[in-house]
Amino acid sequence: MKKKSNIIFTEDSLKFVLLVFSFMLFFISIVYENESIEKEIRNKEILLENKRHEYITTKTYLMSFTRYSKIKEIVEPLGFRESLKQPTIIEIPDEQVD
Repeated sequence: MKKKSNIIFTEDSLKFVLLVFSFMLFFISIVYENESIEKEIRNKEILLENKRHEYITTKTYLMSFTRYSKIKEIVEPLGFRESLKQPTIIEIPDEQVD
């Protein structure tokens, strides 16, 4: 009477398990890479938003200095005052520009 061998892991099943395991490792590596890229993108978006806020703040601050009343306030202590005469336009003929 022949004894039937009950081997759990045959050569074919071992190959299949190794194939499934390699696919799992590949999938895990892709997910890990994707998460790191997403984290980097989120960090860049936060940095971009901070730069945008800084730009808006700086622009608002500089625009406050270009108002006529602010310029007048700054230059009055230097002895400058507002002219009462209308400005004259100086025209240069095209021949003299060269």
